[in-house]
Amino acid sequence: MINIFYFIYSIIGWIVCSLAFSTHMLVVLIAAPFVRDQIGFNIACTRPIIRTALWILRIKVKVENSEFIPTDKAFIVVANHQSHVDIPAFLLAIPRPFGFIAKKELLNVPIVGWDIRSQGHIAIDRSKPAQARKQLEELVSAITTNKKNLVVFAEGTRSATGELGKFKLGAFDLAVKTGAVLIPASISGSFDVLSKRSMEMRPGTITIRFSVPIAVPEFAKGRELEQIRDDVVAAISESMSQNG
Repeated sequence: MINIFYFIYSIIGWIVCSLAFSTHMLVVLIAAPFVRDQIGFNIACTRPIIRTALWILRIKVKVENSEFIPTDKAFIVVANHQSHVDIPAFLLAIPRPFGFIAKKELLNVPIVGWDIRSQGHIAIDRSKPAQARKQLEELVSAITTNKKNLVVFAEGTRSATGELGKFKLGAFDLAVKTGAVLIPASISGSFDVLSKRSMEMRPGTITIRFSVPIAVPEFAKGRELEQIRDDVVAAISESMSQNG
């Protein structure tokens, strides 16, 4: 049986999200020719619009242990992935500029693809090995020289149940190659706000909790790399359990 309140709320929610995205794109497109740091400007415009949209929808973002985000070193945050809402939540949670690893298919979506590039997010097309290799080399260089930070959803896709899935090794390999600070982060509550299998939205509280950075030995590979992954998964699992 359809809950009328959540049905109406969801319609309003998608309208608010569409208006927020349209407003953001309009401001960026108008100002882009006159701004030198387009990535910084884009992100600076995004945050107040996200904050306003979530306030209207009564969706709160609670952030804990943000002091683990370094102020002067490159970082790679590795997190679980529950919902589309995770992306705007992290944009509010982390004060420094950073990029997401996006699905390459999104680059072909009109306007959305342009926005992904303009905010400094990365989409690697592994179907084109030479291009992918060049992109990875550029990414490693940017992180190593403290010009790029990342948030990686290491499961590769949103959880269908809200539970942790298997983490891929790519983010941990990047941390080893670049020497970036590797920070586990759990996100909870976003699955209840908007799950993968539904268009229904609900008000609620999203909690992002950063954990103590994980030590990354130089030249780690194979089993050592898997151990780093296991340590990060354990930290995220423990963090999620604190929400009861």
